[in-house]
Amino acid sequence: MTGELRLIRYGVHRNDSLIFLGLKRKHDSVVYKRRQLMKTCDSESYLYLGKKVEDTQVLQEIDLFRSRYKTIKSKMYILYSKDIFFGIEDSNIRITFVQLVIMFVNGNLVTGDSVDCAFFHVGFRSSPRSSMEIN
Repeated sequence: MTGELRLIRYGVHRNDSLIFLGLKRKHDSVVYKRRQLMKTCDSESYLYLGKKVEDTQVLQEIDLFRSRYKTIKSKMYILYSKDIFFGIEDSNIRITFVQLVIMFVNGNLVTGDSVDCAFFHVGFRSSPRSSMEIN
């Protein structure tokens, strides 16, 4: 089973902003995502100092992941703008536009055709959500 430890933030960075700290793992071609919602300052205390604000199943899984892979360091930072639209008649249809991609790998800015293009993705959800309407 392969895995990634991820810190996902939406919006402008502040110490009291909410982020998702989680694991993304792949096993037998199936992707599993486990996320814990927490404040940015709490995630930094947990990741750098080992101080937990709460003890949850997800954080226990992250602890196990971190104990298995002793040295964990940031490899990639991706910044982008994302617009998500859901169908009016069928809310299980989702269209996502990702643009303005800026990517750093090992601290170096990555440029070129691989990141300069805009992405278009159509997805399907098993459960409806409220969303912006598309015509």
